[in-house]
Amino acid sequence: YVSIQQDNLPETGKGIPDLCWFKNLDQGDHPQIYDSSRGPRKNLQPSQNSSSNDIPDGVQKFLKGGCSVEDDPSINSVNESYISWNWVANGGTTSANTDGSGATIASTIQANQTAGFSIVQYTGNGTSGAKVAHGLSQAPEWIITKRLESSGSWHGYHSSQGATKYFLLDSTNAFGTSALTWNNTAPDATTFTLGSGNTNNNTGNFIAYCWHSVE
Repeated sequence: YVSIQQDNLPETGKGIPDLCWFKNLDQGDHPQIYDSSRGPRKNLQPSQNSSSNDIPDGVQKFLKGGCSVEDDPSINSVNESYISWNWVANGGTTSANTDGSGATIASTIQANQTAGFSIVQYTGNGTSGAKVAHGLSQAPEWIITKRLESSGSWHGYHSSQGATKYFLLDSTNAFGTSALTWNNTAPDATTFTLGSGNTNNNTGNFIAYCWHSVE
């Protein structure tokens, strides 16, 4: 016999989310992001430029069709309403990528090519034109990156604006123009390209979330 808990129930139709994005609808709490590549209880705030934080009362475990949370106010206060967006990658199982069919920076990836979503971790080298494998079967249309161990804005790419432009997820500013972010180079079917800063500070540890459309 096994204990009666969700992990042991024979439900196979629901995926385990690997990116959970929360927002309190009743309060001004900052949104919260947790992903299974970094592991539970490790939080990022997409509206802030702060580094990754350990939240003991945040997400405890990623489960089939959802996740287990404790009572951190930003994701679980009594009588308050929340919304959560969730994406399935590869159940928390990552793979090392040392070449990436043209990549010049080693990365750790978990990807769901069917859904067009991947989570990528890499260490910057500060070199313009550096390439990182994204693990998808076609070019990402939307990428957001964050340096993990220090403060720094979330830098984003969207195909509607092109690779000469970038946006800051933690800012209300319009799209900016700088080769420091994407080296003025659009992603291709295997890699995305970095400039010499913003997304590629030398020795900086980064995470990138990548998406492309799936009909």
